[in-house]
Amino acid sequence: MARYYIWNGTDNIPCDFDRTYTSKKKVEARIEEMREQFRRTQGYYRDNNWNKIAPEDIQYQIRKI
Repeated sequence: MARYYIWNGTDNIPCDFDRTYTSKKKVEARIEEMREQFRRTQGYYRDNNWNKIAPEDIQYQIRKI
């Protein structure tokens, strides 16, 4: 069975460090949850250079283990 994880291409780091997923649908749902959390809490994401990024512009990638 394939396993997947989320990569943050904006900062070139893994997301959800201790989580893997069994389907792409679950990963896509988690990515939307993370975007929504940024929208709700602060309205933006800060990258590793402290730039404000709109949640929909975070470059999440689904990677296969």
